[in-house]
Amino acid sequence: MSNKRQIILSSIFVAIELVLFVLIFTISGPANKWISFSCILLCFLFSLTLISLSKTKVLTQIGLLTTVLADVFLVILGGHQVVAMSFFSITQIAYFLRIFLNTDSKKERVVHIAIRMLAIVGTIIATILVLGEKLDALSFISMFYYVNLILNVVFSFVQIKKSILFPIGLLCFAICDLFIGLQVAIGTYISVPESSFIYKVVFSSFNWAWFFYVPAQVLIVLSLVFSGPKRKKTKTGD
Repeated sequence: MSNKRQIILSSIFVAIELVLFVLIFTISGPANKWISFSCILLCFLFSLTLISLSKTKVLTQIGLLTTVLADVFLVILGGHQVVAMSFFSITQIAYFLRIFLNTDSKKERVVHIAIRMLAIVGTIIATILVLGEKLDALSFISMFYYVNLILNVVFSFVQIKKSILFPIGLLCFAICDLFIGLQVAIGTYISVPESSFIYKVVFSSFNWAWFFYVPAQVLIVLSLVFSGPKRKKTKTGD
């Protein structure tokens, strides 16, 4: 696809997303969930216009697809949080592979794997110790998902020269899920006074989660269109 055509299609895509984004905060009722879901579905459909067999594009498309599937259960059907979080976990695994395969140095890859494994194991152990009898499938898989998301944010920023949109998109993703996670956790797993600033922000009438969620998906898919310079080959053993 020519650069001119990519820019035109990307501009149309962003314009439609902006309209839908505004509608999310202005229309209520049953229509709201369909408008919200349409934003996420459109991101995946737009990614399919970027015809390429590159690992970066394919892995990102897998991440966008599993995000759509997660929202089918979370937004459209509702009440299927464990299934949704399972799909979201696959999303972060796909993004991890994108970041990992775009890492030039073998040493950096080893460090990445070591840090990720330690962080995942440490988070799981901490979750078990902190929650104790309150531990359930949702909290377990949610922590697995979120630690991978945070690590993806960190390591994608390390590669910011390759793509500035991707790490910013993942950061917005993490902020969105922080709001959702706190809404679920407060009153179920942790106790926070209703008079506190955190409680008032988390349970604000404004939908902060979707305020960050839509830009997250848009930036992630646009990272496939607007990326940094191509990676250079390195000597074996770097």
